Amino acid sequence: MRPDWEKTQNRELGYWLWHFTEHTPFTNRDQVLGYMYHWGRQQARQCGLPGTYGIVGLPLDELLAGSILDVGCGPVSVHELRPRARVTAIDPLMHRYIGAMPNISRWKGQNDTEYLAGDIHGASLMHRSFDIVWCYNVLDHANDWRSTLARCCEFVGVGKMLVVGVDCREALDDTMAMHPSVVPYNDLITEVEKGGLSIGWITSRSKKQKQRVGLWADRTNSSTGRL
Repeated sequence: MRPDWEKTQNRELGYWLWHFTEHTPFTNRDQVLGYMYHWGRQQARQCGLPGTYGIVGLPLDELLAGSILDVGCGPVSVHELRPRARVTAIDPLMHRYIGAMPNISRWKGQNDTEYLAGDIHGASLMHRSFDIVWCYNVLDHANDWRSTLARCCEFVGVGKMLVVGVDCREALDDTMAMHPSVVPYNDLITEVEKGGLSIGWITSRSKKQKQRVGLWADRTNSSTGRL
């Protein structure tokens, strides 16, 4: 049975509340942003960056420059401290994060990062494009992962990049209280390619009943996507 969506969202909020107030009780802005920055570096490595993309030896902060859309960013974007990035971070629970964690909310958004409450299907992102669309640990949390991924692909223009990290499964299991969507590995690849993107690098690591997948893909023609 598919997990109840409202309960799933409540668990997501509870996870971040626990993580930022009990597991790692931050006391100032530098701790929060520094933690998220280093978590972002780990995400990038799991998706093969920067070593498999662009110029060999290019530092990650040089690669992750320009406009970044951080999809399902949680309370704080992992890209806020990127020195050359213009970050738009969006999450459907943003208003609830602000209410539950007022200190965290006061410490973020001071580096020209734009935080939006909502999902990527809403009007707030219409007619916009980005150099990098970052979709890490999001698809299996989404109510409809296929439409979420398709929308992400639309924002990737010619020569631009999509980064995806996701736990792929073939069926529902008892670990999915916070993961309402089943994302099969082969279907993930198919949907990225249907979005007009070419996968440049992909890795898969088995863990219990899932495959932890990291990939990046880019668009090499102008037939689809935002320019």
